[in-house]
Amino acid sequence: MPHPPFLLARHRREGGLALSSLLQSSLPRLALTKKERRNPPTTQLSDFPRSSQQFLYYPFWRNHHAQLSNLEIFAFIASLFVLFATWIPWYRRAATINPLSLFPRIRLGFYIAPIVCLLFTLAILLTLGDKDVRRDPVYLTLYLTLTTACLGITTRIFPLLGLSPREDVLERANQAAFIAVCAALFGAAAAFAGANIGNGPGIEVVLFTALLLAAIFLGSWFAVERLTSISQAVTVDRNRHAGIRLAGFLLALGILTGWIGAGDWISYRATLRDALVSLPAVLVLCSAFAYTESHFKKRKLAPSRESFLSLVSALLFVVLTCAWLTLRGIL
Repeated sequence: MPHPPFLLARHRREGGLALSSLLQSSLPRLALTKKERRNPPTTQLSDFPRSSQQFLYYPFWRNHHAQLSNLEIFAFIASLFVLFATWIPWYRRAATINPLSLFPRIRLGFYIAPIVCLLFTLAILLTLGDKDVRRDPVYLTLYLTLTTACLGITTRIFPLLGLSPREDVLERANQAAFIAVCAALFGAAAAFAGANIGNGPGIEVVLFTALLLAAIFLGSWFAVERLTSISQAVTVDRNRHAGIRLAGFLLALGILTGWIGAGDWISYRATLRDALVSLPAVLVLCSAFAYTESHFKKRKLAPSRESFLSLVSALLFVVLTCAWLTLRGIL
């Protein structure tokens, strides 16, 4: 049955109004009023859909609402204080030393070594760190500052183990000590990286793991020093070959120590149990280094042959450690 004429007219009028309002809301306006010309309308972030907001402001949007706890704030402030107290003197001494008494490559390496450790720590945090840490620049800054402060404290313990960055490297320009100090710094950075690998409930477990790994790293180094007196050959005799062998050992020890603390957090007891179970591997590495040093002390080799064997020994320490961790399914 056909509709009456007045109903058809009403339908046309309502359809025209709906189409007009749809066009006005969806298409851009071709003409502006005089008031809009003086104060043109600005596009707000809320005008975009949610997906567009995330795309345009993704680096600042993701987890931007995260807040630090009181412990994290205290740890960040303390880490900043320790960072400035340890690393500013490091660079100040290198900058104020007499240029004629220090090789340029040693000075350059003294500048670059901490930066390399910093970049390595950042790469670990971005790839293997806690998921919440990877996504939040605030937490990235916190843990990066904390690790750098721990490295600064560790450098203050080096003189107690026979290597002084200031006296042996800067003041005496000892190339063997420079090689050993840089390797010790890289090894300590690898050890502390293990505390940042995996998911965990908070900063307190990272601090606990970092202290545990530092104790294993420095304790093993101290035991080897007592057995071999390797620091005397490096600092007093200026034996570069001994410095290369010590560098390989410290790198391997740092990698192995970092592996002990890597992984998702379970509990304090589980972490201590994993450390105890992994100690035989550390003992094997220390024993292998002590045996190697006794072999080099008993035999008087030609400088070229000793240099070649020392380099091979250092590489074997690192390569065999990485190979063993690969077989364990870690690397």
